[in-house]
Amino acid sequence: MGATSVRTSIAQSINVNAVKAFTQIGPERSLKFLKELGVTTVVETGNISDMNAAALALGGMTEGITPLEMAGAYGAFANGGCYNKPVSYTKVTDRNGEILLERVPQNKYVMDPGVAFIMMDILKSVVTSGSGRNAAIRGRSIAGKTGTTSERYDIWFAGLTPEYSASLWIGIDINLELGEGSLAAARLWGKIMTRVLEHMPESEFLPMPENVIRSGGEYFIEGTQWGSIYETRPVTEEDDEEIGEGEGETDVNESSPSDQTQSQTPTDPPANQQPEVPPSNPPSNPPVQKPPEEEPPPGWLF
Repeated sequence: MGATSVRTSIAQSINVNAVKAFTQIGPERSLKFLKELGVTTVVETGNISDMNAAALALGGMTEGITPLEMAGAYGAFANGGCYNKPVSYTKVTDRNGEILLERVPQNKYVMDPGVAFIMMDILKSVVTSGSGRNAAIRGRSIAGKTGTTSERYDIWFAGLTPEYSASLWIGIDINLELGEGSLAAARLWGKIMTRVLEHMPESEFLPMPENVIRSGGEYFIEGTQWGSIYETRPVTEEDDEEIGEGEGETDVNESSPSDQTQSQTPTDPPANQQPEVPPSNPPSNPPVQKPPEEEPPPGWLF
């Protein structure tokens, strides 16, 4: 296959490039970022741990990951880098409207908004021209990522709309091979979210932040594009020979979830835009209405 871009690598699930990126970043930084995104199931110590590329780069984690945590983690990309801890309720009132229980969302920035925007745009390519094309919904902005384990024991689609983050897992407890791969998970996700969104107006993801530029048909954090201090040399025939054929267009190797449920957790709207939900038939789990007040540290990537 030769040298490929990050966008193509993610859209087509080229696993070898995920491993190459992991070897440059290292397990400690990868683990720290996962924890910032609310993932709690990483096994860090012992004879069998997840401190390796198979787990942290390809998703083959010992204890798996729940769809709820997966949806919460993906939501940070759509929220401009802000992670919202998933909650099952926001307010409980009695028949007189008196508040009995109230849950204040816990939000924190975990990555630079520019990084989140670029990752979101790449995840949109997964749906428009990659392995997640079955998740596309007419007239809607959709982003996401497929996942398939070895022998097709588990298939995933973690997807985003401007209003929601939703993660779907399909599998069998006793690890039987499924008849279809992750295209089936993407297709089911699309059908579910079509119903979820049917009474909501069309909307778009957050706009491009000021620290992002477009150069040569691709987005960059300003200062990392061609000609900057981070400039890399053009791809040569020697590069093609070194990289070789790669792994082909295979899906990422996510593990089965330890909590086998489908979940949805809302993503934040832009700071000055509230989602308009028709009162006649609102969704059962409305989006979070207010983004966090804090600003991310300047120049913070992740």
